[in-house]
Amino acid sequence: VLFRSQVLKQLETAYNRFYDGVGSYPKRKKKSLPFGIKIPQGFSFVDHKNYRKCQVKIPKIGLLRYSKSRELEGQVRSITIKREGSEYFMSVLCDVGNKYDAITHESISIVGIDRGINKSIVMSDNCEFNLPASRIKVIEAKIAKLQVKLALKRKFSNAWRKLSLKINHLHQKITRIRKDFLWKIAAIISKNH
Repeated sequence: VLFRSQVLKQLETAYNRFYDGVGSYPKRKKKSLPFGIKIPQGFSFVDHKNYRKCQVKIPKIGLLRYSKSRELEGQVRSITIKREGSEYFMSVLCDVGNKYDAITHESISIVGIDRGINKSIVMSDNCEFNLPASRIKVIEAKIAKLQVKLALKRKFSNAWRKLSLKINHLHQKITRIRKDFLWKIAAIISKNH
């Protein structure tokens, strides 16, 4: 009942946005698309000394184990569980009040950024950052080999599903390499300029 009511609230919000002229008409979600559910209440955390053995108790589901990436601050408002490929991720929304409002970063200099083809990022002060293309090429070669094998399998058979799952993992790996690169460059730029 909890999950259904949350989904109905999201649907109502989507229709209200459509009737107010803010958004487009709500589209049906396919089963194959990324799945995510927000749980606003009724959950509780069971901490453990080992950060990999922490648990969260969710109504109608029970205890789920998760790896804690960092300590929770403030009051927990809601949790959202998402599926990316074959893995599940949990994000926790916390209310920390005005704790981070006073933190500011004084700008030292101004810099222009150009995203190119040969160089991933070139800045106006002649700094260059390149995406780790050699790592991505190795993974893309693996994907190409697996896709040739996938083409020979009968569609939707168990072997086809296993192989497509492997390909999906490799695509996720490439996505994570790119995201990691961009976040690291963003941190360097924000600290130095």
